Amino acid sequence: MAEAIPVGEDGAVIREHHCAVRDVAERFPEVCAAEQDLMERLLGVPVRRTGHLLAGCSACEYTALVPLTAGDRGTRPAAPRAADAEQAISTTTDPSPCTCASHAAAHQEQA
Repeated sequence: MAEAIPVGEDGAVIREHHCAVRDVAERFPEVCAAEQDLMERLLGVPVRRTGHLLAGCSACEYTALVPLTAGDRGTRPAAPRAADAEQAISTTTDPSPCTCASHAAAHQEQA
């Protein structure tokens, strides 16, 4: 089961409440990186993982934001792949840290 939650006018959070390949991902976490890459290619914008089932989150969560140009806030450029964008968070096989709601309390306690 998956859902998309709008983030303002320029993005969305994609939340997957299940994982069809969890057993495989536990042995080969690069499967998760491939899923993120697929989302970037399909959506045409950088995608950042903000929650991960393998890290103990209640869902895998990805945030996709459409970048705006600096001069004209109404025109959106062709988005680079997140792996190529300087500001994108790199995809790693390390599932933490995440910013999901199920870990929010732990993150606040550490701060």
